[in-house]
Amino acid sequence: MSKSYRTRPYNIFDLILASIMFFAVLLLVYLGLFIFLFFILPVLIIYIGIRFWLINGHIKKMLD
Repeated sequence: MSKSYRTRPYNIFDLILASIMFFAVLLLVYLGLFIFLFFILPVLIIYIGIRFWLINGHIKKMLD
């Protein structure tokens, strides 16, 4: 370990590692959003729609 290395406020390898970690977290966040928007949300909408449709059918049968 030379003295010139210690005087620098950061190490280049730390910078590379930090940027990789930052982009990994960003990728995970966007992947999570993508999965939620395109897989979980449509399933929830269809599920709620079917439930309301069935409830409406039962109410119409009861009224008749």
